[in-house]
Amino acid sequence: MGEIKSAFEKAMERVEKLGKATPEELAKLESLPLGNGLAARFLREPDFDLKGELAKFPEPKRKFVTEGARETFLSNIVLPQTGPGRESTKRAMQGVLNLKTNKAKAQAVVAKMEHLLNYYEQARQQTYAKLKEAFEAKLRENPALLQQMGLRGGRVEIETLPQFQMEARRVMAELGAQYERVLDEHKKELKSVP
Repeated sequence: MGEIKSAFEKAMERVEKLGKATPEELAKLESLPLGNGLAARFLREPDFDLKGELAKFPEPKRKFVTEGARETFLSNIVLPQTGPGRESTKRAMQGVLNLKTNKAKAQAVVAKMEHLLNYYEQARQQTYAKLKEAFEAKLRENPALLQQMGLRGGRVEIETLPQFQMEARRVMAELGAQYERVLDEHKKELKSVP
């Protein structure tokens, strides 16, 4: 029987097979997490001076720190589910804008993103209202359904029904997936802006 190797030993063997990392690769590995941290601070702290902090790094390290920050900002641009989520997304878009040299082109992409997010919020509200209305109508038309659900007559809060909640999650997930694809395209476009 062969010798059993730990995951660490296997990983070290793969690293040895890859050869030595170049100084640039090492700088990148070290700098990306620094950029992630700066972006996180920017998202949390309204008065954080991102440009000032980035200026403290010499090139080529600054390029990699900036790349790490950009990755964090782009990953924080998401479809809003709540009010605070929308603010976080706006802050992430502002962070990306701070890193771009072609401000006009970057601002045009961010404007498209903001339009998409606004439209998504409206579509989400309308879809939820229509679903609720359809569910209520279905129950009014078929009182036997109430009995099947274990409910008696009287006023029923549709939103508390597990069947409604399950259907709402499914419908909202489908809606979100459609908008997520478009948002991802905008993020790729924004990432390509210098």
